[in-house]
Amino acid sequence: MVELYQAPRKDRFEVPIAQCDVMDKKKLEAYRAHWRRWMAWYEHSPQEPHSIEQQIHTMLFNDLTYRSVVSARSSVPQETEISARTASLAYLLDTGYVTTQVLSVMRLLDPHRNVISVMRLLMDVRSNRETITRENYVSGTGFPYKPAPPQSEAEDPSAEEAELGLSRTERHDWIYSHDLHQTFDRLSGTSSQNRSRTDTIPDSVFKRLNAWLNTEPIRNLETLRNKFLAHAANAAERGEAKNQGVKFAQLDEAQRAIIRVERAITDLVLSRRIARDVVPMAPLGQFAKLNLVYATKEAEEEMYRRWDELTDERNHWRNGILDELVAPSNG
Repeated sequence: MVELYQAPRKDRFEVPIAQCDVMDKKKLEAYRAHWRRWMAWYEHSPQEPHSIEQQIHTMLFNDLTYRSVVSARSSVPQETEISARTASLAYLLDTGYVTTQVLSVMRLLDPHRNVISVMRLLMDVRSNRETITRENYVSGTGFPYKPAPPQSEAEDPSAEEAELGLSRTERHDWIYSHDLHQTFDRLSGTSSQNRSRTDTIPDSVFKRLNAWLNTEPIRNLETLRNKFLAHAANAAERGEAKNQGVKFAQLDEAQRAIIRVERAITDLVLSRRIARDVVPMAPLGQFAKLNLVYATKEAEEEMYRRWDELTDERNHWRNGILDELVAPSNG
């Protein structure tokens, strides 16, 4: 099967609708409008800092950074004293990691209509799946609908083309159409002999994607978010839920499900056709200088002094409450 990924055009839909090999032009117009909106939610953009791509990259970058940094706790011999195993630092790192990861996962699974999330993207694509017809999928960007060129176009390339490894753009278009048809065959559950321009992706495909995002580990993370992180639930609301910590395996499964649903929608259902890695490239020198001592003895003493200073300030917050509460209003 030919790889469909290609350099993005300045405008995916630069070929006018009138010139596309599509019978239902009105439905193609609706498909293009939906597709643009879905990509506006998904793609990196200065206009949308909360895009799905940005959320996923931030989630994975923070996850990998944390796991890499805390590996020092086990990779350094126990007899060697290192600040990585200091209780206060470990507590802050671990608590911050669990909180940000659980919230990141839950944001991407938020089903509300006024948010940008993988779940909302799935729900919106599913509710408008009738616009994703075979002819729009194959020919909505200007590719020919037929999966093979006429016999006259199917002749072997010239000797010059073969020597240079070149072929005409039209040949590439036939190849893309052929491969798009094959992918849509799988998605729609249709054989190549029974293709129709009006074929659509059955709802069962979207039900399966939804099931991937509704597993027990994900539900456990949601409970943790609702009862302990986003809200301070009382004992009756918490029930038997216990904040016993989050295991890497739970986060791995949740992240994997999000990535697979995201790629199923963008790469397969919406045929985005742009190659990209799951994990963003790490900045150069990401862990540089973490081998240095965290603080000096003098700085340690300053930490204790600062703790006492902040404690004294906060203990004074309780003073004068009654006087301020009953003071005459200036209004």
